[in-house]
Amino acid sequence: MRLNDGTLAAVRAMRRDPRLHYFTKGRPLPFPLPAGAIAAHIRGGDKATEMALVPAPRFVGAAADLIERQPTAFSRVLFVSADDPADIAAARAGGESRGLRFAYTHRPRQPGGHSLAVWEVQTEGVTEKTLGHLLQLVMALEADAWIGTRGSNWNRLIDELRCVWVDKCVNPYVEVGGPVKDLYDW
Repeated sequence: MRLNDGTLAAVRAMRRDPRLHYFTKGRPLPFPLPAGAIAAHIRGGDKATEMALVPAPRFVGAAADLIERQPTAFSRVLFVSADDPADIAAARAGGESRGLRFAYTHRPRQPGGHSLAVWEVQTEGVTEKTLGHLLQLVMALEADAWIGTRGSNWNRLIDELRCVWVDKCVNPYVEVGGPVKDLYDW
């Protein structure tokens, strides 16, 4: 996967725009994410037809467990991307109640999560929506550890690109979705 110059410029501008990001207690979101940050992508929506969706508290719990096991390795910053606003709210509440500094991007999310059927009929805002997804992907790669489920192709993409784009293959990836059949047999 390679982004063209125009896409890179648009994503870079979005990443640097403080109005597009939430960070605990209204602080400016550092660029890049602080060393030791953890990223999680919570998949919802129509993915439920292919796998059991993993609830937001499991992602937050996995991040807290990772920090507890390696307290000096992580900065207590949790960046979450999700396609359902309820997952963002649940992860934020759970993370901040555990003393984590929580970050996410302000972008349109579909209640219930992403649905390909909805995406296919949209005619307005598709470019902005796509750029918002790419922004979250690039931000996830700024992290130093990841929480996800490889049953989600987006999480698989993050897992692959952390080895190719940012050379962090030795860093922790915590699987919260259980065993994934034929993990790398595509």
